[in-house]
Amino acid sequence: MGIKVLKFGGTSVANSYAMQKAFDIVASNNKDKTIVVLSACSGITDKLISLSETCLQKNSNEYEKILNEIEKHHLKLVFELFWDPDKATTYMKSINFILQSLRQLIEGVRILDELTAKVKAEILSYGEILSTNVFYHYLLFRGFLCFLLDAREIIETDNFHTNAKPNLLKIEQNREKILKIFQNYDLIVTQGFIGSWKKETTLLGRGGSDFSASLFAYSVDADEVQIWTDVDGIMSADPRLIPSAKPIKTITMDEVAELSFFGAKVLHPETVKPAVIKNIPVKVLNTFNTDSLGTTIVSSNSLRNHAPTINSMILLENCYFLKKSLDLNSKNIAYYISLLNDNFDKLLKISFNQNYLYAIAKGEKYTSIDESLTTEDFFVDRVDVLAFFGNNLSKTDSRTIGKLMKIITKHGDKLFNHFYFIVSEKSILLLAEQGEGKLLLQECHSTLFEQ
Repeated sequence: MGIKVLKFGGTSVANSYAMQKAFDIVASNNKDKTIVVLSACSGITDKLISLSETCLQKNSNEYEKILNEIEKHHLKLVFELFWDPDKATTYMKSINFILQSLRQLIEGVRILDELTAKVKAEILSYGEILSTNVFYHYLLFRGFLCFLLDAREIIETDNFHTNAKPNLLKIEQNREKILKIFQNYDLIVTQGFIGSWKKETTLLGRGGSDFSASLFAYSVDADEVQIWTDVDGIMSADPRLIPSAKPIKTITMDEVAELSFFGAKVLHPETVKPAVIKNIPVKVLNTFNTDSLGTTIVSSNSLRNHAPTINSMILLENCYFLKKSLDLNSKNIAYYISLLNDNFDKLLKISFNQNYLYAIAKGEKYTSIDESLTTEDFFVDRVDVLAFFGNNLSKTDSRTIGKLMKIITKHGDKLFNHFYFIVSEKSILLLAEQGEGKLLLQECHSTLFEQ
């Protein structure tokens, strides 16, 4: 019997309907020891952030309003999930105790008139503490023997309370605590996002619950991590732009990192790294469409010898194309890179040879581009960028290259000077005239994935 880690995001525990869907998934996974990692209910962490920001406002009752909204949400969950009134009343006591503890914490902040990072982390942790308590009691109500584990006993971190880094050595050493629980229980329910430093609550920051799931898997050398969310996986394109987009069956962590760098809304690569470095596959699945096979994230080495392939694409509109002639009188390349970084939020690509420096940038930092670029004789133009992602793209097979050349030939009038860049083994950029990107994206997706 193996060990699986199932993580449910905020939308997967947002309300009673979603929690019942999550329950069905957990109940169907009865062949393995299971660690269920939960986020806060959707929207609750934002309310807790607002609560921490408003509780020091002396002449405002806004904090009380937010507290009431948080309380109302979770009590409604209990009433809808536990149709037995006696059971609902019993489980309500546990939830009310947690809510009362939150109120006392907020009152303490107001009395002391101080909100430290330590206390803010404590406040924000209540979202996960509440959702796991509701779900744990619902499992008991439905007849499941399970154990509610405080994640802070396993996920030890440094002392940066609101953006902590995990201590992998201590987390791995804590595996015995989990294995001891598994001697008596097949199912553990615990929190994402939160950890501890010397018994003080800490938060893992961006993608914290995904990170937690990966860390629990790392600790016990799990067989698999399942990230349950509200999409069918990592998609071949943005479904809002390409309704025919399909989930990518298998993707490497390097591809995920590349997608994330270019702005795609995917898992933050660092959050799944602990699992992937132990060759534990991470699956991204849809709580509301369990028939979808989702996407499996694997280590880059596992696909190193696979045939080159393009797996996905994204569109970045309103980017900048920059070009500068280089000669013996030109300044050091480092100077120009620094100049570009001063003007733009992100450099998507920079390359140079003996004659020219080229760059593609996104998002000017100021209302207008600094005159220094003009002074340095940079040619500047606006473009839409199509970014293609996959494996071994510098060795892309002739069939795929042929499809790309077909697009370039057919839609040359939409392209920006027929420019394209191989950024890395994982991505290729194709430049389109500003405003032509969406039509070209549709054509590219149809040619590459639908023909």
